[in-house]
Amino acid sequence: MDVIERRALVIAVVVALVLAFDRGDFTTALGRGWEVTLYIVGLVALAGAAALLAVAIAPTTAVSMARETRERLLFVAFALTMAAVVQIGLLRAYTAYWTHKHGQF
Repeated sequence: MDVIERRALVIAVVVALVLAFDRGDFTTALGRGWEVTLYIVGLVALAGAAALLAVAIAPTTAVSMARETRERLLFVAFALTMAAVVQIGLLRAYTAYWTHKHGQF
């Protein structure tokens, strides 16, 4: 397995875990505009990361790209994944604040 494929595998596992643990229960139950927008932006970031991962690990016969370009795509996929993690953290923090302030929803 090449270095790019190993890096992509790690990022793909992180994308899958972030998507698995991303729940919109608070956002859909009591969400206002900014919460729903932030949630959707996080999902779009994860979808973009997954698409970039697919292109980065595609065989050279399907997608002819230089190694540097593939590494740049992996970096952007990593950055999008971290943006989704930050989005989840922000929504979870606001959920904790809201629950503390108003009680269980």
